[in-house]
Amino acid sequence: MIERGTIAAVSTARAPAAIGAVRVSGEDAFEICDKVFAPVSGERLCQRRGYTAAFGHVVDDGTPLDECVALVYRAPLSYTGENVVELFVHGGVAVADKVFTLVCRAGASPAEAGEFTRRAVLNGKRDLAQAEAAASLIAAGSDAAIRGAAETLTGRTGNSVAAELERLTDLNAALAVWADYPDEDLPEVKDEHIRDVLTGTAETLGGALRRFDDRAATARGIDTVIVGKPNVGKSTLMNLLAGSDRSIVTSVPGTTRDVVTETVVLGGTMYRLSDTAGLREGADEVERAGVELARKRLDSASLIIAVFDRARALVKEDTDICYYCRDCGRPSLAVVNKTDLPPAFNKEDLGTCFDRVVEISANDPDSLDKFISALDGLYRTSDADNAPAIVSERQRECISKALGAVNEALDALDTGLTPDAVSVCVDDAIAELGYFLGRNVSEAVVDSVFRNFCVGK
Repeated sequence: MIERGTIAAVSTARAPAAIGAVRVSGEDAFEICDKVFAPVSGERLCQRRGYTAAFGHVVDDGTPLDECVALVYRAPLSYTGENVVELFVHGGVAVADKVFTLVCRAGASPAEAGEFTRRAVLNGKRDLAQAEAAASLIAAGSDAAIRGAAETLTGRTGNSVAAELERLTDLNAALAVWADYPDEDLPEVKDEHIRDVLTGTAETLGGALRRFDDRAATARGIDTVIVGKPNVGKSTLMNLLAGSDRSIVTSVPGTTRDVVTETVVLGGTMYRLSDTAGLREGADEVERAGVELARKRLDSASLIIAVFDRARALVKEDTDICYYCRDCGRPSLAVVNKTDLPPAFNKEDLGTCFDRVVEISANDPDSLDKFISALDGLYRTSDADNAPAIVSERQRECISKALGAVNEALDALDTGLTPDAVSVCVDDAIAELGYFLGRNVSEAVVDSVFRNFCVGK
């Protein structure tokens, strides 16, 4: 365990809440908190076993300030690997700040940003990838982001990377022994074995990068465009999904002239929706400009929601959208709207142009669940892959460089270079995977990881 001074911070948000928490970590955590916490039982915190709680009061020069529950963790079985006390009081900002002031007056130093997690890394309780996952979990805005951060936080990602690191290390050790002791009766490292190891690692690392790109897209919100001819219900659908009147709805064609955007979470996934002007030859210059914007958004979107009016027969504007979605190579959902009116066509008339078709009435709030069910999973990510989940740009860079080194090793093998040349490339990959896990990284790298952490974490 690396011992440094005892630190403290308010670990809850600076806003009124039911509970406020002050975290204290370090060798003197128990003694410091005993100066400000008076337990009802009379048993001091320094006398208590780890993983126990005590009820009492926070006191200022013997005067009770607030009721308090103190949780005790003894080193090394704590988040930081040090002695830790967490003081839980009522959640007013002033109360938590006052307790923090008392703790610092009793001997603790204010924690720097991310210092608790930094100590966890330095004391071997977390690897650097897990530390970054803690920050990603706090900032997660969707179920996909939560799942990725949780995988890394629980060690699954680190274990996967460590397994590839071990495979490459074993390979390089075998190559080194065979090259350094040619006169010994040692088995030759066959090219087929080298290729199998390198190919397996390349597949794992490549999958991690693909998964990161998919996660980055879903974390920002899937870029989604709502298109259709005028008056099919695009704006009504937009308002249903947004839960408010974001788009103006009238019976006048061409009401929507600009692109209206809204970010929503549907079924645990974030979408950046764009409601666009109806696709037709505009009646005036302003509407034509809106249609042109709509076509540009259609060309750039990652996911297309095409809306059709079931009460009106399909016309050229409708079929043009169908053919576009059939040929564009991007996921698309056809929404057959206005099921409360007599049908003028059947959904089968849309053919096989769309990945999915759903029939709803955008005026009916009960249609929302039906729409979400149709939308769920339409934009495929790499979540089903067994690839590691990487959660930061630093991790992405490490994996990318490691993959490049592995591919260089494969190229060296394929071109008939000596095992030494292959080994040099494998060494580079080993170094990058070690950096990923926080091994042999510089103090500057560690500083950059924790620079954007909140103080209480």
